[in-house]
Amino acid sequence: LLVAMCVFSWVFEDMSKVMEGTYLDDWPIESFAMRDIVVVDRDYRGNGLHRMLIEASGSFLPSRKRYVISTVSPRNWASLKNVLAEGYYVVACKKLYGGHNRFITWQDLDDPLVISRHLPLRISAKDVACHRQALAMGAVGYELERRGDDVLLRYGKGVRRSKAIPSLFGDEDSQAG
Repeated sequence: LLVAMCVFSWVFEDMSKVMEGTYLDDWPIESFAMRDIVVVDRDYRGNGLHRMLIEASGSFLPSRKRYVISTVSPRNWASLKNVLAEGYYVVACKKLYGGHNRFITWQDLDDPLVISRHLPLRISAKDVACHRQALAMGAVGYELERRGDDVLLRYGKGVRRSKAIPSLFGDEDSQAG
């Protein structure tokens, strides 16, 4: 009986399609792994297995794989909530897999991103065009918020954790905003 699974890929062609047109496409592709699938059998959902697999997934990778990317449907807010809770950020929104909208999520396992400035952007799940605009401006999606029947993705400006620490002490060379 298969209850849950997490599948990774580092097929360059597949990763290139996901990264193409994002700021990640100039980075060394050899350093990336793509989390293709995290799925939990219907009868076992609600027990934290999905999030547990995402949390543990970085330890499954070879040490040369520093970055993890994945795609999440803008309609799958339960999955996106788990991905964001484990330190991933939405960095792009594009059509993939036969023209379906997908959020591209990313994490640097060695030097994670942190939100240096919260922006007053909360965009509805239904408004893919606005998500694309926010992401094109350099914002990253970092948290979900419910408002009535709608789910909103909050945006901010990110900075690497190693660059954020000096800003706490007033380092004027810091990239934190």
